[in-house]
Amino acid sequence: MSTIKQKIAIAKLVENGGNVNKAMVSAGYSRTTAKTPKKLTESLGWKELVEKYLSEEKLMKTHLSLLNSSNWRARANALDKAYKILGKYIKQVRFTTYDEFADLTDEELDIKLAELEEKIARFKKYTKVDDTNLGISSLSLNNL
Repeated sequence: MSTIKQKIAIAKLVENGGNVNKAMVSAGYSRTTAKTPKKLTESLGWKELVEKYLSEEKLMKTHLSLLNSSNWRARANALDKAYKILGKYIKQVRFTTYDEFADLTDEELDIKLAELEEKIARFKKYTKVDDTNLGISSLSLNNL
């Protein structure tokens, strides 16, 4: 069930053109809470309101009328905002990787490799390893 603040926020959202942060502050949410609008937009009450006032059926009707409209830009902007509110756009995710070995010289890589081989040898010394299937049958790593 949606709260009064949520109802006011969705009305303010429509008024201000789609800015959830501004809508939340206008509805009486604190500025701190408004900095994380997901708390509102991912709530069950909000989702119920969005479905009630901005259902996919309404979007499809608007989309279809957009195809025949003479003022397509206004309708396109409204439709774009509606899809954003419903979360229908794919969110971009960026991944950054870090390769700790990228800037090492061949000599430094050889040293790292030798250190790892030494650790493996110590591991094998204190662990009974079945090399045929790499299954570990007992483990005693206290001395590593």
